[in-house]
Amino acid sequence: MAETLPGPHHCLGAARAAADIVYRSLHAQCVARGGTLSVEDLEHCYAEIIEGFSCGFDIFEQRHLNCMHASMSIAEMPFTRERILATILRACGEAAARQVFAPQAEQYDEDWLRPFFDGFAHYVRQHLCADADQRLTAAYIEAGLTHKGKITLGGLLSHKIVLNVLRDCARPLAEQPIPSGLVGQVCGCVNGHAARHAATAQAPAINVVAEQMAVFLTLLASQIAMRIPAGLAQHDAELYSLATGKKKSTIVL
Repeated sequence: MAETLPGPHHCLGAARAAADIVYRSLHAQCVARGGTLSVEDLEHCYAEIIEGFSCGFDIFEQRHLNCMHASMSIAEMPFTRERILATILRACGEAAARQVFAPQAEQYDEDWLRPFFDGFAHYVRQHLCADADQRLTAAYIEAGLTHKGKITLGGLLSHKIVLNVLRDCARPLAEQPIPSGLVGQVCGCVNGHAARHAATAQAPAINVVAEQMAVFLTLLASQIAMRIPAGLAQHDAELYSLATGKKKSTIVL
């Protein structure tokens, strides 16, 4: 297979793909309406096209990956479907991780932090929020369609869908002290995931222990709680009390 060349033709290709989508939609609408389109028809068609971009996100994601590969870029791609959960969790928890796991973070930095949050994201999707990747990708697509190329990580973290995912991820951590069984599960998942990564990427082993993980999870829950709007947090606390007959800890999610 011929090597893909770098260059702005990838952007032209993306523009052509988008134009083809628009043309097919307009053509179908025009045929359905006997060959004419009113202003109202065009507005309706426009809304359908914008909504349809979310369904065709795979096209744009693959185009971006092709462009990065052709340019031989080694830059992080933090918002792919496989990476977006780890990216969001790291944005909330990196300061806590650097504090709790200071020796490892200082010695290995990115080579340690990335597999740590990848492993934690693996635990979250397995045990806390199975549809986190889909929901976060939907939020990313919506933000992209609304703000176009001006998405910021801070803006994405304030998106309602993202806040709800974070709340779902952190809700089990609101019970203080965090149950030892949960802490052990997280340790096992993170250490195991990181070990598999280290075997293939020659990365340092994670090997976190329960005492460290309990502190990290408590700090993470506190950081996430600070991001949840007061009204949403209060509503969730009331539901918790109704369901369990107990009040939540000072970490309210």
